[in-house]
Amino acid sequence: MKYREYFINPFVVGAVFGIITGNPSLGLVVAGFTALIWGLEPGMNFITLTTILLVILTGNINMELIFLYSLTLAYFIREGKVLKILDKKTAYVLLFFISTGCYFLWKFILGLIPVQLLNEINISGEILLTAGLLLSFVRGKELIGDSPRKFLKHILVILTAVIAIKGSWFFVGAWFFGNFILSYLIYHDIKFQPPPFFLLGVLGLLTLIAIYYLLPLNPVIILTFLTGSIYFIKKYRERVPIMETVYVAFFLGILAGRMGLLS
Repeated sequence: MKYREYFINPFVVGAVFGIITGNPSLGLVVAGFTALIWGLEPGMNFITLTTILLVILTGNINMELIFLYSLTLAYFIREGKVLKILDKKTAYVLLFFISTGCYFLWKFILGLIPVQLLNEINISGEILLTAGLLLSFVRGKELIGDSPRKFLKHILVILTAVIAIKGSWFFVGAWFFGNFILSYLIYHDIKFQPPPFFLLGVLGLLTLIAIYYLLPLNPVIILTFLTGSIYFIKKYRERVPIMETVYVAFFLGILAGRMGLLS
């Protein structure tokens, strides 16, 4: 693992930027959401920084809507749907400044949204988080047949994201200590190949603990996770459709909030 990856990722960037902007808890939550939903892939810091700064500049009115906006922009850049003439890094930087520079438009738009709908969007964050855990579970399952070290790195990302979303600064120790162990294994070329069912059990147990730790024990959340897991495992073998999953979760969360199934 490259040493710069220890620091140039949502966990560290989000925490530091949250402290600088005076809202460290927001930095941790956004970092955790980004890591679970997007993963540690190019565009991760764009999502993290854009969401944190826009939420703060708009007066903390709604994180979920702005996170969805940042995530969508990152997806469009990654897929080459916008700013094709620029390399992706330049596109991320440019859209970061454009997005945050237009914060007054966001304040205007958010001010037009009825309070009840804003509350329902806030409630939808629970299903959005469920979608993040679902995406992480499916990604982890696909890594079981790959390098065991990649699987362990994925487990570390999930664990660190859960601790960060909970608002605990223990995520710092988890992230750096976990990477130290992985670097040690790589440096000493320690080989290990646990049976696939064991790795799947570890992934499943960690995901269940994360759901219990972060979310209320609500039938809607449990049903959403189980249904989504079965569907994705059966249908998708390569790239899991991030945006489809996130938008379905977003609108499902609003609907569940409106029906009184989530509060």
